[in-house]
Amino acid sequence: MSKPNQTAQPGKTATTGAPVRTIEPAVAATGGLAADDEPTAESHAVIGDGSNVSVPAPNKSAAERQGGSERSEPIRFGPSFPLPIAPISQGTTAFIHTGSWRYLKPRYVNKVPPCRVGCPAAMPVERVMTLVEGGKYEAAIREILDENPFPGICGRVCYHPCETACNRGQYDSPLAIQLTERFIADETADLDLQLEGGPRQKESVAIVGGGPAGMAAAYFLLRLGYQVTLFEAENRLGGILRYGIPPYRLPRAILDQELNRVVALGLKVQSGVRVGRDIPWSALRGFNARMLAPGLGKSRLLGIAGEDAQNAESGLEFLRRFNTEGPRHIGKKLVVIGGGNTAIDVVRTAIRAGCGDVNLLYRRTRAEMPALAGEVDEADREGVAMSFLSLPIRFIVDTANRVVAVEAVKMKLSEPDESNRPRPIPIPGSEWIIETDHVVVAVGESEHASAMPDDAALCREQAFPLIQSGDQGEFYVGGDLSNDTLTVVSAIASGKRAAIAIDSDLRGRLADWKAIRVADGGLSFTRYLGKETPGHNRSIAIDRINPDYFKKQERARTPRLSVRVRVAGFEEVNLGYAQSAAEVEAKRCFHCGVCTACDNCYIFCPDAAVEKKPDNTFSIRYEYCKGCGICATECPRGALDMVADEEGINDE
Repeated sequence: MSKPNQTAQPGKTATTGAPVRTIEPAVAATGGLAADDEPTAESHAVIGDGSNVSVPAPNKSAAERQGGSERSEPIRFGPSFPLPIAPISQGTTAFIHTGSWRYLKPRYVNKVPPCRVGCPAAMPVERVMTLVEGGKYEAAIREILDENPFPGICGRVCYHPCETACNRGQYDSPLAIQLTERFIADETADLDLQLEGGPRQKESVAIVGGGPAGMAAAYFLLRLGYQVTLFEAENRLGGILRYGIPPYRLPRAILDQELNRVVALGLKVQSGVRVGRDIPWSALRGFNARMLAPGLGKSRLLGIAGEDAQNAESGLEFLRRFNTEGPRHIGKKLVVIGGGNTAIDVVRTAIRAGCGDVNLLYRRTRAEMPALAGEVDEADREGVAMSFLSLPIRFIVDTANRVVAVEAVKMKLSEPDESNRPRPIPIPGSEWIIETDHVVVAVGESEHASAMPDDAALCREQAFPLIQSGDQGEFYVGGDLSNDTLTVVSAIASGKRAAIAIDSDLRGRLADWKAIRVADGGLSFTRYLGKETPGHNRSIAIDRINPDYFKKQERARTPRLSVRVRVAGFEEVNLGYAQSAAEVEAKRCFHCGVCTACDNCYIFCPDAAVEKKPDNTFSIRYEYCKGCGICATECPRGALDMVADEEGINDE
């Protein structure tokens, strides 16, 4: 075999002929120009491909280089001046597929934020927060109205389970979703949103009850195009919203505005009409579907002596009289029995009515109270005296059958009962007496017998509660009759569910309840209409959120009237967020499980396997992906999953 050519050619190595950079004429042994060499006025580096690059001589002035008559001599890099060999790629390596050996691969999977799962009305919280952050309030209110017709009401009286579910609550403090919803409703109150119903249907629907459940059902049925007639026993719509919730929590202007939005869609209202009393149940037979949403109109009794006294009344009766007749004199001392929202509304109303000594008796501790914790705190600030672990055992009455005192017994907590709360047990010999001028019993409500047909019986079919009556047929049910959670937002959710059930039955199709349910939460009306696909219908937990990309920031405080001002009247206590606070709060949203195009996956991928598209979405080029998982780890919101690569690199 012949030896390699040892004669160096310009631009070639002596052994391989590969292009190198060379320098000529004289070089030092260590590389570079010799010490006694005089550089030329202008040098040229000749690269292996034959191109020249000018290299100005460092010891010549600019004028000499420009005006001198010396001829430039090229400096050539060669064997006598060895430089490290550096490969230069002039093509692309895209044809080299390097991702075929992985066993895991990343996949973009938008999930359901837990706040939406926690909301019975399935409000799209994450999308709403994105719109608020960008100042797009009209778009935000339309997103809410697709799932909940009463954002101004819920923004004030909802028990906000969405915030309990918020992942941010396990990081610093939950997002102020309720107050942000209220801000959106108030900010857009003057807009003419012009909500439209669906294509007009020939079928008609009757609804009994104008509370939150009945009005919500009417709203969604009207948007589906049905002809809806609502029968309300009271003279005005609203039910518990109007007659049970005081105006310092829910101003009547807000209530009327949101109820009128439903009426404006074409709702026919017959108020002051109680079905079964003013008109027979048979009058509803002419409708294609009928729904019952009468609420719970009957208060429970304690079953103790003196409960029939003249100055003893139920919590619902007390609030209804105040909300219809205005403040009245109830004496200087009041005893209220109960621990729910009705009891708290009663004691706070009594304070505003001028009652100076208001006492609340509850048989368990403060921790077990079913009332909203924030409302209990406000009652405490306003001067209500609370006696926990106290159970009334009799009302002491005078000769005129008026309560003058309440005898109670102290309690202790034992094992949990059927409600999974500690069972209160009386302590013998711990009886005590508290004087009073008036007593209000607010220990819960039950359905009123006149609210349903005489022979009606509750049953559950097609994942929806129905009432079957032998004489009157079938009724759909909503509100308190169909929910264990007696809250406004749960009533709204039941009205939506009834509307979907009615529409699917009248259209002769079976509703896909699983597909329209948001994970294991409430039902989505937009999903039912086909405007939103379920996708990967599962929620995301806090352990999928990368906290390195979020700074701790407590939620904005709720501005409130001072105690001195609020107890002097029925002005709204919670004042709501200003625009700046709402937008700052919206920016705290983690956007759990939703890609926000932050570019982290694109930036951190070591193999350039993440491709960013013109529409700001991303895809994985699996032919280059090694399955290292860096993209999923650095995703702040858990929108990337690492899944088993069982279907090959072309699966997407």
